[in-house]
Amino acid sequence: LTDVSVVRLKKCGKRFEVACYKNKVHDWRTGREKDIEEVLRRHVVFTNVSKAVVAKKQDLQDCFGSTDQEKIVLEILNTGEVQAGELERENIFQAAFRDMATIIAAKCVHAKTRRAFPIPLVEQALREIRFPFDPSKNPKKQALDGIRALREAGLPFERAEMLVRLRLPLDAALLIRGQIEGHIRRIRAESTADQQLVMDCLIDPGSFRLVESIVTIDSHD
Repeated sequence: LTDVSVVRLKKCGKRFEVACYKNKVHDWRTGREKDIEEVLRRHVVFTNVSKAVVAKKQDLQDCFGSTDQEKIVLEILNTGEVQAGELERENIFQAAFRDMATIIAAKCVHAKTRRAFPIPLVEQALREIRFPFDPSKNPKKQALDGIRALREAGLPFERAEMLVRLRLPLDAALLIRGQIEGHIRRIRAESTADQQLVMDCLIDPGSFRLVESIVTIDSHD
């Protein structure tokens, strides 16, 4: 078999491999690709893909407790180690890096213009500050670290504001308002109804849980 990506799983001291299309394993594991036919070259378990040596049924039974090729192929695909070449490693890195940049672009706005950042601009900024991206780590957590690093580098990245509707009981509104006002960026509308002060506010997403612990949040975007 040629022009393939090999995923290898070692079990019971033996080596088992599956053959996949180039650059498809990462897409499968991140959920971008859901059609298994677009990922696997063959629904067969090998001991050596490059030599086309198929695993023996007895070895499958001994190591996996089954001879079900489909089940074993999926286990190897989901948990095995990708034997990636240099080009594929670069493609995996770039895809994961773009995932992180996309998350940052969705969470941030320009501090002065309040406009969203184009994804290529986010990627360029991350490269300029030499952000230590690791494609094996969770892109959502790295996106938060990336936002922090961009801000620390003095770049105008600011978390996009979250619109929330707060309901404060009138008899305690003054006290509660004093507790949360430091976390409110702007009040867009204010009214009273059913013995409650209703406030539509813009807050930093990072303050959401703290505000929620103090006051009832009726809805948010």
